[in-house]
Amino acid sequence: MAYIFMGLVAMIFAACGAIDENQMQGDGREHRIAFTLSLSKSGTRTTWGSDDYTKESGDDFENKIDMQSLRVVVHNADNSIVGEVKDLYTWVDGGTTTRIVGDISHLTLTAGGVYKIMVYANCPEGNAADNPSFEYTVVSDGLGAIPMWGVEQVTLDLSAQQDIGDIELLRAMAKVEVVLSDEMTDYKLSGVSANVINRYGYCLPSGWGSVASTAELVRDNSMNEYRSMRQPSGGVLFRKVSDRKYILYIPEYMNTDPLTLPTTLSVALTDSSDNLLTFADALQFGQYSGGRFVEGSMYNIVRNTIYRYNIVGLAGGLMIDYTVADWEFDDENTWDYGSLAYPTYHNPVLPDDIYDDGTNIPEDPHIVTEPTMVYNNGDNEAGAFSIWFYMSGPVGQIWTPTFDASTSNYECVVYKNGVKLTDENQYIADPTAWYNIKVYPKNNEGAGNTIDFGITYKASWMHEGTDLYLFINGKADAIAWPNSGTDPKIIKIRHID
Repeated sequence: MAYIFMGLVAMIFAACGAIDENQMQGDGREHRIAFTLSLSKSGTRTTWGSDDYTKESGDDFENKIDMQSLRVVVHNADNSIVGEVKDLYTWVDGGTTTRIVGDISHLTLTAGGVYKIMVYANCPEGNAADNPSFEYTVVSDGLGAIPMWGVEQVTLDLSAQQDIGDIELLRAMAKVEVVLSDEMTDYKLSGVSANVINRYGYCLPSGWGSVASTAELVRDNSMNEYRSMRQPSGGVLFRKVSDRKYILYIPEYMNTDPLTLPTTLSVALTDSSDNLLTFADALQFGQYSGGRFVEGSMYNIVRNTIYRYNIVGLAGGLMIDYTVADWEFDDENTWDYGSLAYPTYHNPVLPDDIYDDGTNIPEDPHIVTEPTMVYNNGDNEAGAFSIWFYMSGPVGQIWTPTFDASTSNYECVVYKNGVKLTDENQYIADPTAWYNIKVYPKNNEGAGNTIDFGITYKASWMHEGTDLYLFINGKADAIAWPNSGTDPKIIKIRHID
């Protein structure tokens, strides 16, 4: 088993008031905890599946951990947050293990106290209180990294270096495979698509706060669906691995909910004479018997699980050998440290009255301004919907304001330090500046209508057409702007007369 060792530097200073002899006192000595990160371990997670499920190892991509976005958060046993480990850095020890050290000198920890160490790998910014989410396009064409999460509860003794053992990570996505069996020698896979998927997912599983270890989670009770089903035009295409295998990584989805449209897969084959054979909505998630789907046996799509459709024959349709497997990690695979980095930015965007001159921005702004714009003949910008946006990193990250209306009727302009920017390549992350974005009508033809406004970005590892929306309107359960819709990534702007 290849492990990642993590040592957390703890030089804690006593707070004002009474001094607890059991607290780290800032005595000039380093206090560390060390542990390993893994995606499986022999003999663990026995409650995750059952004897009906096999166990399979992920490949290098599926085991990738991006060290630039790795975050470790210390919680009390009641799940309240103590604080985030700062300044994580890594080095290779002996060429086989990776050590990680982080500074927790800003936290107050007590010897003999019980704490939960939570790890967020490849996840967007945020912790358990924020319920961070992601879009399925974070893994596109074999790029990016799969969001993962894990926890381990430990009693800290504040020794010089305390080994707290292993923290297992669960991938927050499922893997779907469509494979041609060795018996299908006269055919090739020409394409696979899903009719509909859950476009978004949560990094944390359900029940995260009720367990002391990742291994205590049970598959059937861990599902944490985002409820964001969307049907892209033409369906969702699988990625081709070879002429005999296609794959797709997707967030969790409640297939068994009678109010939702179940996910089905369409398959195209090419025979030895180059004839194209199509099988629309041919594969479903559920039990198979004799190569056929068993009606009424629908499965939900659950995180950290492989769903494999092995096409073994054609007889009035596709004959399937179906497998559901735990998704594990073993010695044959190696860790891959990518360059994936998520933007750091201010959510929500701010109206003029709260931003003011940018010197006294509240930590939790209460926005009362409604998102409206009005046509102002002679000075269009005077009637604009005006907001302030801040992105500090990664360095050079480009972002793009966008809206779903005709540019013949509406326009968007961006100012930096009072100067109007003329090139979209100037919209970049800058820790020293806030940007003023204005959206305004160029005429009154759309009076009474509402347009959707958002801000997108494309990371260096993403292909064209896979831009992601930033969260600019609070959270799903706490929308920041009044009367602005229910999507935290969109602000609905009303064009008033």
